[in-house]
Amino acid sequence: SISEIVTLGKVVYHLGEKHPQGGHRFDLIVVDAPATGHALSLLRTPQVILEAVPKGAMADEMQKVKDVMADPVTTGLIMVTLPEEMPVNETIDLDRLLAQHVQIERSAVVLNGDLPLRFNSLDLDAAKVAPGLAECAAAAAAYQRRSDLAQSYVEKLRKNVPLPLARVPYRFEERFDRMAVDGISHDLAVLS
Repeated sequence: SISEIVTLGKVVYHLGEKHPQGGHRFDLIVVDAPATGHALSLLRTPQVILEAVPKGAMADEMQKVKDVMADPVTTGLIMVTLPEEMPVNETIDLDRLLAQHVQIERSAVVLNGDLPLRFNSLDLDAAKVAPGLAECAAAAAAYQRRSDLAQSYVEKLRKNVPLPLARVPYRFEERFDRMAVDGISHDLAVLS
């Protein structure tokens, strides 16, 4: 569609934009792409246009976009998912479809809202028998069941998408402040 052409053209424009004092205006450009199906459509746009239009300005522009996307030094795609069945399945499908249809460096996966192990079986058993902690024990057990389920999705993701994986834990924060952002930056540092 026209909006996809404009979006990709704008990214490539900014990539080549120069700073008045010299050099590139931007060190890094991050594109927050749409969800799986729409992202695939967006990323396939240059090839679809090149197959549909005759040589000319439009084809030249789409070839430039395609070349930028295919350059692993310039472009890398990071897929973001959640530790849940449908998002993990969509990520696996997206990775497979990108490999088949789009020449782009698939760089990494970010697992957002991860639920890491917090309680071991001894902790849970101790909380069950401690006086007055029945509700806490039930909450801890429910969390642990969800964490175990999340871990099964992590394993499925690792098995089917052989890319670096950054796990960003769910943050139980009242305020999303600078400390939370610094924590997420730390979680993502494994990808650098």
